[in-house]
Amino acid sequence: MTTFTSTQRIMAEVSISQLLEAFIKRNHREDEFKEHSAANLFLQLVPESQRTLIQKVWCENGKLFVKTNHASFRFELRNQRSSYLEQINQKLGKEVVKEIVLR
Repeated sequence: MTTFTSTQRIMAEVSISQLLEAFIKRNHREDEFKEHSAANLFLQLVPESQRTLIQKVWCENGKLFVKTNHASFRFELRNQRSSYLEQINQKLGKEVVKEIVLR
């Protein structure tokens, strides 16, 4: 018969995602984590055929920055900016991104 310590029992009952969430909250990193998630969500929302046109995506202080050298793609993103903004915040369950900046 195998016996477990109380710590081992607690660890067995808690999923990794729950541990990660607790760690993020304890270290006051929720906003940074959500901003990182917003950048990843943006890339998921952009059609796969257009992802290669994006050079860099990052989020800082509620602004999602998208860098591209393709003027026509930048124009298309500018027209769909509000749609992307709404979809990202909806999926995150909180208004994390207040603005999308195209560069």
